[in-house]
Amino acid sequence: MVPSSPVMPLQLLDAAESTASGSVCLDGSPPGVFYRKAATAAANTSWVIYLQGGAWCTSVYDCADRAKGHLGSSAHFPPTLGFEGVLDPNHAANPTFADFHHALIPYCDGGSFAGDAAEPVVLNGTNQTLFFRGARVLRAVLQHLANEHGLSSATQVLFGGGSAGGLATYLGADRVGSLLRDMGAPLTKFRAVPVSGYFLDHRVDIGTGGYAFGESMQAMSNLHNCSGNVPPACIASLAPSEQWRCVLANYSYAHSSTSMFPLNSAVDLYQLFAIARLGGWDAGCLNRGIQFENCTAAQLENIKAYSKSFVETLTGSPKFSRPGEGGFITSCLEHVAAQTSTFFDNYTINTLSEQEALTRWWESGGADPASKHWSMPCTLSDSPPHQCNPSCFPAAAGHS
Repeated sequence: MVPSSPVMPLQLLDAAESTASGSVCLDGSPPGVFYRKAATAAANTSWVIYLQGGAWCTSVYDCADRAKGHLGSSAHFPPTLGFEGVLDPNHAANPTFADFHHALIPYCDGGSFAGDAAEPVVLNGTNQTLFFRGARVLRAVLQHLANEHGLSSATQVLFGGGSAGGLATYLGADRVGSLLRDMGAPLTKFRAVPVSGYFLDHRVDIGTGGYAFGESMQAMSNLHNCSGNVPPACIASLAPSEQWRCVLANYSYAHSSTSMFPLNSAVDLYQLFAIARLGGWDAGCLNRGIQFENCTAAQLENIKAYSKSFVETLTGSPKFSRPGEGGFITSCLEHVAAQTSTFFDNYTINTLSEQEALTRWWESGGADPASKHWSMPCTLSDSPPHQCNPSCFPAAAGHS
């Protein structure tokens, strides 16, 4: 068998059709997809569909800046893109999903593929017109894959995404599964793997500051008009003034009916940096390479408190214990490490790697007790080395 190319070529959707349907990026350009066909006939009805991440834009002016780059305009998409983790075509690194059709959907809406604002926004004094149509973009790309590459014949689909794409997986898994079935896909297995997308609405400075992340996500939800593209059961559970919370991972996760296997850290670097604001990005105490060795006792206590909140929030959801669920939650200081096969294959909990744990869950019948498929983090040590999981160190995972 000829090995698959390590990179996937870009396919842009038809510009006229995208404009007519309103399925466009922030700047009005057509969306696209990086696609690799199945490597074998046996895998011809098996798919991995993955959503790219890249944070959010929460104001008109923030989105106007974003629309000038690859996270807001397909004019800046690269012609090819390599990707690892569940999209790695290398059998040694990704034995379970290497042969599947691979589709990586680039992120160009700034609203976790959930927005659908009817009218564009025109900035006064400029020529910029902004479109908040992430949900339409996702639907249009799926239709393109059905029309051009046989997605409508899919029997099994692993749907996922990283970071903001991981959040989009929580928000949109049920919607995507329904769309595929409406297209006629004879699905026998549809499951989701959100990567580093379980963002907590946590106080800044661990209990002393406000809920800045929640406030920004509320602004994002309002600007992009996300309420129609989150789990309907979540909307139904909240008063109108609180329904914006359905763009938060813990709310959408709790109300999703799709079986999920989150790959996440309880001490996620982005969350400690941007939500709790406990240090600089990949610097000082939050330097990934040394895994908390530069932290003071006070910093470490705050990080442990964040980890405790993360685990309590996740395990407190009824979905956590439902048959067919599972996940792999580490104590590693990282963000979207599962998108790099070195870490995907080498992060371990109780001798089981992240890749192996995902495979066991994927290959299960879907009705196993959730406890059979959850791998949970250890507790950071008060004394050096603070990291309680040796596989979290880059050298242990294969990096020097």
